[in-house]
Amino acid sequence: MVALLLFALPATAQRSTSSEAATSPPVYRIDVVGSGVPRAINNRGEIVGWTGSPTRAFLWTPATGMQVLPHLGTGPSVAYDVNDLGQVVGESAGRAVRWTNGAAQDLGTLEQGGSSTATGINELGHVTGSATVGGVLHAFLFTDANGLTDITPGTEVRAVWRINESDQITGYRSLFGANRAFRWTSGVLEDLGVHPDFAHSFGLDINDSGRVSGAVTSATGNSERVARFTDGVGWELLGGFGETNLGYGLNNDGTVVGEGIPVSGLVTAVAFFDGLGMFDLDELVPGTEWNLLLAADVNDAGQIAALAFNTVTGQSATLRLTPSGTTQPATMHVADVTVTLDQRGRGGNDVASVAVADGSG
Repeated sequence: MVALLLFALPATAQRSTSSEAATSPPVYRIDVVGSGVPRAINNRGEIVGWTGSPTRAFLWTPATGMQVLPHLGTGPSVAYDVNDLGQVVGESAGRAVRWTNGAAQDLGTLEQGGSSTATGINELGHVTGSATVGGVLHAFLFTDANGLTDITPGTEVRAVWRINESDQITGYRSLFGANRAFRWTSGVLEDLGVHPDFAHSFGLDINDSGRVSGAVTSATGNSERVARFTDGVGWELLGGFGETNLGYGLNNDGTVVGEGIPVSGLVTAVAFFDGLGMFDLDELVPGTEWNLLLAADVNDAGQIAALAFNTVTGQSATLRLTPSGTTQPATMHVADVTVTLDQRGRGGNDVASVAVADGSG
């Protein structure tokens, strides 16, 4: 499980966009984001992750390119998730951070001298992650109204990954002598169980309907499958061969991306599409010198953030894969609101300035 512990540091999904079932998998065109490891992509096609050594959190947008985000103190920083407003969450100097308009906000810890990391953010700006309590990890929920709150006060967790628009959170914990995926909803920590043929389950992403993507693993660890949990269905085995198959990202259409071995050979970037099955993403990006290593996340437009190796230059880089024949949705958002008081004698005028940005920034 080295790959899971190293990389499964989670993806966000919003509204479904597909209107009918596909009859074949998409073919993708490539945008080169730059040197670094991707972790998430939002519905505007913006990507976050980390770059350099020591690592530095980055945000990439089509308008600005890759920007290194400010960090707290010294040491490494990483970015794990981004919402459609461009807010980014991650960790810097052992503390959970939310970056808004490029400014870093320390979200605090659950105990004095403890550590914390933020791994998921939704469109409300609500943040989830994990923090130490008595030297062990607990899950937290951060909101501007309530700050950092311990949502598993009596339970140690192994990892916390993502949050959806209903503030449902997924991750996994140790239970009954095994790793078991959980889903937290309004104060209730739900055990998602395991597939009958496997001993462990891992929750790595959650979409707006409460579906969870991740993996199931045998007791020995030598057999693992990309998996998806759906209410009323349970754990579905989506594919994979051997011992490294992980579903890192999930969108609202149910598409799952990650890394694995579809049939045989080496671990590669994979994608599962309902009604079609699992595919090696290299087969869906024809005529390119890029070898896709893993897919970190997928948005509702079907765009994928992937890590790849260039077979010509020998360099690795983050790529954005966009289904051919599609365009990035035109989006606009409020970029800034500034309120000032223009004092005039004993009276004055309140002035509010609102900046609205289009999809190119």
